[in-house]
Amino acid sequence: MGFYWSFYQGGERCITPIHRMAYVVVSNESSVPQFISGFSVEAYKDGKGWVAVESLPARASAGVYAAVGTTPLDRARPVKIRDIALDSKLDRTLGAHEVVAGWILLQIPADAIVDTPNQRLRMTLLWGLGRSETHELNAIVPSKTPSTEFNALEMGEGTEDISRLKIVPVVDLSKMLLAAP
Repeated sequence: MGFYWSFYQGGERCITPIHRMAYVVVSNESSVPQFISGFSVEAYKDGKGWVAVESLPARASAGVYAAVGTTPLDRARPVKIRDIALDSKLDRTLGAHEVVAGWILLQIPADAIVDTPNQRLRMTLLWGLGRSETHELNAIVPSKTPSTEFNALEMGEGTEDISRLKIVPVVDLSKMLLAAP
């Protein structure tokens, strides 16, 4: 089981697994405001080097669901992550010395994923006029590695049966419309 990102594809509601999650803190350490225009994430795989990773946007999803431990998909719990996701806090100007933090939800290509919680990841922040900076991340496998931030995730009320939804093993965000029909 694990965590799942829900979305619409061709008018049909689908789910896809979230392979890694990272709680990221972004700090504008300058004395002037800085515009953060986006970010990208890569995973390291021996023999392949750095491989692009999909960051699943919480703000454009049809929900994030947890079916952890022995919980079956027909009793998945909604996760209240939209307001605490990093993608909902960026794409704007950060004030001088402002700090924002939030979760990123990652899907790693099958040929790059490693079966360990310690996969090397790095994030590149895009800011200003074509500037960027890259930092390594510590990510967790949602169902295997508890952390303080992870334990603070708030579950929504009730459960939802997501077992009947189409499961898409890997999504390509560049080829899909992220809004609900």
